[in-house]
Amino acid sequence: MELLKEMCGIHAPSGNEIEMTNFLLDYIEKNKSSWKVQPEIFFGDGFQDCIMLKFGKPKTAILECQKQLCSKLCLRLNNNYNKNPTSVVFRLF
Repeated sequence: MELLKEMCGIHAPSGNEIEMTNFLLDYIEKNKSSWKVQPEIFFGDGFQDCIMLKFGKPKTAILECQKQLCSKLCLRLNNNYNKNPTSVVFRLF
């Protein structure tokens, strides 16, 4: 509950989510050592303020993002995982 309260206190309006992105990246870095499976973290160029965590060898990715960003992420997924087909489910807005 404390994490939720802390996240609610971060000013990150639509179009300016960088503060939340930075908070989440810091949280992930500080806490991932206690997780059973260590994630591969994708963010930065081509992801805008989005973060994607890959745990193990997934067969499906679920993304919710703007249409333009989803196409970039889909291309990146296909390029990174062309040896292991990944199905991608998108919810566009």
